[in-house]
Amino acid sequence: SALRQIAVVTLSKTVYNRAGKTLDRGLFCENRNRKKKGVSPDMKITKAAAAGTMESSDVYVEIQPADQISVQIESVVFQQFGQQIDQVVRQVLADHGVAGASVSLNDKGAVECVIRARVETALKRAEGGEN
Repeated sequence: SALRQIAVVTLSKTVYNRAGKTLDRGLFCENRNRKKKGVSPDMKITKAAAAGTMESSDVYVEIQPADQISVQIESVVFQQFGQQIDQVVRQVLADHGVAGASVSLNDKGAVECVIRARVETALKRAEGGEN
């Protein structure tokens, strides 16, 4: 499928497509450890929330309150990148101090920074933020 051919992975901060050709680095988040504005250090999910779309190269994220972390992923590139997607989601949850949440993703080939942004937006909404 066309989506599988444009899937990307980051290696040594250089981005390659499946054919091994270098892609634009501007598509990816370079500063993963930046301070998050308006986010609690130990975030508590208080309500269900969602972020994203079902469009190509995007991801739809739903978050609900739960006692522990649970991540379900449906992705057009799951075979190639399912583990990396799971790691990104769990890292964002850890960065925000989330101890309990049920996260569901429907990925249509989103790059890492899009996944991070959608999860962060859904988290802020689930905490009661307005974005």
